[in-house]
Amino acid sequence: MVRRATEGGARREPSWPPSKAALNRIDSLGDCRSAPRGVDAKNANGDTALAVACALEDGKACEEMVKILVDAGADASALSNGMAPVHWACALGHRDALACMVDASSTSIVNLRAEDGSTPLLVAAEHGKIEVIRWLLERGDVDAMARNAHGRDVLGALGAKMRRQSQSARSELRAEIFELIPSLRLAFLSHPDCEEHVSFKPHQESPERIVAILAELQRVIDRGELAMGELDKTCTFGAAEPSDILRAHDENYVRVLAELSDRVGQTPIAFTPYCQNHNGVPEKLQKPAENSDTFFSPGTLQAALRAAGGVIHAVDRVLDGKNRSAFVCCRPPGHHAGINGATEGAPSSGFSILNNAMIGALHAIDVRKCMRVAVVDFDVHHGNGTEEIARHWLTKQRARDDYHRHKSPDLFFASIHLADDGTSSGMLPFYPGSGVQDDLMNNIVNVVVPPMWLAKGASATAHAETGERARKKTKRFADSEDAAAAPPPKTIAIEPEQQQGGRLEWMKAFRERLIPALRAFGPELIIVSAGFDAAASDVGNLGVDPRRNTRHQGANLRAEDYEDMTKLLVNVSNVCDGRVVSILEGGYGHLMSVGKSSDGAQNALTLGRDVFAKCVKAHVQALI
Repeated sequence: MVRRATEGGARREPSWPPSKAALNRIDSLGDCRSAPRGVDAKNANGDTALAVACALEDGKACEEMVKILVDAGADASALSNGMAPVHWACALGHRDALACMVDASSTSIVNLRAEDGSTPLLVAAEHGKIEVIRWLLERGDVDAMARNAHGRDVLGALGAKMRRQSQSARSELRAEIFELIPSLRLAFLSHPDCEEHVSFKPHQESPERIVAILAELQRVIDRGELAMGELDKTCTFGAAEPSDILRAHDENYVRVLAELSDRVGQTPIAFTPYCQNHNGVPEKLQKPAENSDTFFSPGTLQAALRAAGGVIHAVDRVLDGKNRSAFVCCRPPGHHAGINGATEGAPSSGFSILNNAMIGALHAIDVRKCMRVAVVDFDVHHGNGTEEIARHWLTKQRARDDYHRHKSPDLFFASIHLADDGTSSGMLPFYPGSGVQDDLMNNIVNVVVPPMWLAKGASATAHAETGERARKKTKRFADSEDAAAAPPPKTIAIEPEQQQGGRLEWMKAFRERLIPALRAFGPELIIVSAGFDAAASDVGNLGVDPRRNTRHQGANLRAEDYEDMTKLLVNVSNVCDGRVVSILEGGYGHLMSVGKSSDGAQNALTLGRDVFAKCVKAHVQALI
């Protein structure tokens, strides 16, 4: 036993456990077993001898002392100042000492939680101890998806407490983590079929949206802000089957789509009035074909089926544990498509053919047997089609004889969006004119954010003319050789930069209303209808004042707001091992002047999609 001299030359037993210096002089098992208060006694600082040994910087000395103490029966799971010896070994990078404790323990301690919820893997990640991380993961029984009490996973904790950090060292460490844990990669799904859905005239919901997103992601990769190893890109997934579609849509609607696909020629057909006619809407209430905003081309049905198939494939990958999260970069959008297409009271189909989000959600429930699935929609427009299908499914579910409140599958839908019926503002009603009330009995939460044109003192008038006079003078979305040769485009100012009310109110409502409701539901899977048309200057959030022929901006979110919303959703997904499937909905771009169009019109306008693409990029990076 270690002894120390006292005044007068007498010797006495020291307190246990000894200091680090004294610990290095213990050289026998008997020294530990004869400890006056037991081998797991704590000193005045609350540390056990094993914890002190694991905190030694000398790896060889640590290993020797740990072996002596473990053989003496020291407990590797005893917490000392919030961490157990196994955590201290991970923090200092003592792999062999860690292996000694794990092998000697009668119970599994590789996933032991520290006081802050950190596992040995998370502690090793915080301190950048890659050898320890590699050893833990090679065992096969480590929870690679664990999160601590602060919601940090292995990526969030990575390098947080490294003494000397450099960007290159952090990047190398991050790349190593993705190699060791492939399931951390974001599944990124896209398919060429989704570019075959076109309109007969330049349209804001066009294939160029996908092109802009892919180009922005490539730029980010080229700049080193995102590594290719962090994405699991694939286009090898099938189209949705009729049985998949029929879980969300009525059989008659599916038949209409098939008939329309057979009938359409090379010229796209106005989709909304066609469906309204089949649904029995009186002719005077049908949308005129010349004003239809949704079209059906020869490639539309295949594009819609492929997009829905991508969502199903993403759900399967996430539930199988192949990827923790996924982003489905497909089109056409779907959240305005109800059971029979355009919902009752909606003026149009809103660019939507099939409701991808609900097809994926009901696949998760019916096929994959998920008990609690949440669909969250942050498009600037209310997800009226999603709400209609969700309410219909919930009504049928609760009418079943075998329904049990706590044992039957359940569904949750929340949408944050703008709404204005024009009564007080004098504006045209903001599409689709629904989603102004909650339906808590059916787990439906509608978070309404007032448009910026309703804000007191808001200067939201666009500096661009609208109406027939403007249409005669300009070609709205020019995309020609003349436009390409024109001087650099000038972005049209839609809203003064100083106007912040919209985004602040939106984010406050998202944090304080939507997130608590989602957390209370406790989902097993979160499906996100990710619309980016609430971004500043996006044409999707413009309102029209028919009295003055002016456009007004309704929202002004930035890329960092989409990042924050995504991180909040990912944080809630801790309850379901981070399982999130995000689906591209809206987001179209901002109006830009290109000078002269191909037909000679001055001040022609086109869509700039750089802001839109940056918002999508921020969302994608936050999902990882």
